[in-house]
Amino acid sequence: FRLTRCMTHPAPEPSSSREFVKQSSLYQEFLAEREEILKHKWIESERLGYDIGFERALLDWIGKHRESWRAARRQLLHEAGLIVVELGEKILSRKISDDDNNRLIDQAIIEFGQQNKFN
Repeated sequence: FRLTRCMTHPAPEPSSSREFVKQSSLYQEFLAEREEILKHKWIESERLGYDIGFERALLDWIGKHRESWRAARRQLLHEAGLIVVELGEKILSRKISDDDNNRLIDQAIIEFGQQNKFN
């Protein structure tokens, strides 16, 4: 009975563990890929005139787009990291005030987002 109960009713995960997982970079990458697959599913379903389903969209996207999407994403994240490092160096050297710091970060995020859109 005990083994059956453990298998059918696992102990709830602590919310802090779930939050940790949701904030992990691995989970964030999973969500980003999932979003791209869902976009691909929609586009292909519209093109063909019927719902192709998630599994078909997943396999098609992996075969046609995953490698180039990941390469572009790595480049984007690398460039974003460089911006963060540059901003961090300015903040640590106290070359800018806190207000200027916040404005600079907001401006950099906006400009970077406008230059690097994934379609």
